[in-house]
Amino acid sequence: FTQFNFFIHNLAQIKSGQDQHYNQLLTFCPNNYSVDKCGHVVHCEIVQVLKRTGESFYMYGIEVHWDDLAEREGCRTIFRRYSEFYEFHQRLQVALPGVQLPVLPGKQILTSKKQVAEQRKPLLNAYLLELIQSAVRVSQCDLVMTFLSQMLRDEQIIQSEESTDANPVSVSGVISQFGSIKLSLCFEAEETLRIVIMHAKNLDQEGGSPDPYVKLYLLPDPLKRTKRKTRIAKNTQHPTYNESFEYSVVRCELERRHLQVSVWDHDSLKENRFLGCVHVNFSKGIPDKAVPSWHNLKPMYS
Repeated sequence: FTQFNFFIHNLAQIKSGQDQHYNQLLTFCPNNYSVDKCGHVVHCEIVQVLKRTGESFYMYGIEVHWDDLAEREGCRTIFRRYSEFYEFHQRLQVALPGVQLPVLPGKQILTSKKQVAEQRKPLLNAYLLELIQSAVRVSQCDLVMTFLSQMLRDEQIIQSEESTDANPVSVSGVISQFGSIKLSLCFEAEETLRIVIMHAKNLDQEGGSPDPYVKLYLLPDPLKRTKRKTRIAKNTQHPTYNESFEYSVVRCELERRHLQVSVWDHDSLKENRFLGCVHVNFSKGIPDKAVPSWHNLKPMYS
């Protein structure tokens, strides 16, 4: 009954003309965005389920990849609650009556259980994928652009997480003079290794703050076909990436390989500077659920 009233209320607002942009404005987004201002979304994916200190709800960290329009960086991370997904979907239905839209999974329930949030994650990922692959009328409408655009709150969450993670003590309690990197690893569907490069901290700043990026290889790889790279973070010892990567590999093969994760300081005028490296061995298995953890960087690259 509450959901029905919400729908009728939105419809009445639009038809009455009290606010001609009401169907484009989300209560949690202070500004409206359009495809002309933002560019096009080429991919988006939930890479993190986050519960912040002092809050009772979980948020989804969504990695949104944009094209080159408006001089935006290629990737932005945003954070949305399930209730915000729900509001967005309801207003999309009002703004585009009669248009076939993706089905939003689950019900609007209030819960602080991480299990529920994790169960919704793949369903919401499917929803987002179908949304951006929809017809232009849907995928490029102002509501979608507004929902997927980064706002001040998202930047504040990123800065807060970065500040919280800036402590030089790793999970093991050992301080690394070369810095540390936070990774999330899991094995999905018996044939996909998913790696999320989350943060790095206390990177070497010889010659000034670095412009760090992260490079991955699944070794052995003599032809370097498994090379992956994050974006370049500018002028920071404590970068935040929240970028997701996948390798198609069966479990028995993965147990014979290891992941090499190295951090580099980008320099457009001379050779990039090596900052540190970590190797993740899969011989003892890999978790089926993502478990973020810090790894100390070491002064070796092999």
